[in-house]
Amino acid sequence: MSVGDVVTVDLGDGPETYLLGSVDEAADGVDVITPSSPLGKVLQGASVGSTLSYAPRAGRSLNATVIAVA
Repeated sequence: MSVGDVVTVDLGDGPETYLLGSVDEAADGVDVITPSSPLGKVLQGASVGSTLSYAPRAGRSLNATVIAVA
């Protein structure tokens, strides 16, 4: 996966779809994950089926499972 892809991930509450890119590239109805954010950094290069760990802030770790990439 790379910048510009639309990714569907499960952050623990069911599937959610995002654009991996800048806020300027956002389309109607699709939220953005920036490549420099903690989640954006681990998504780059990930593949469908991957479960990734990321730290949104110090002392906190979360998981995201990649469901689809378009």
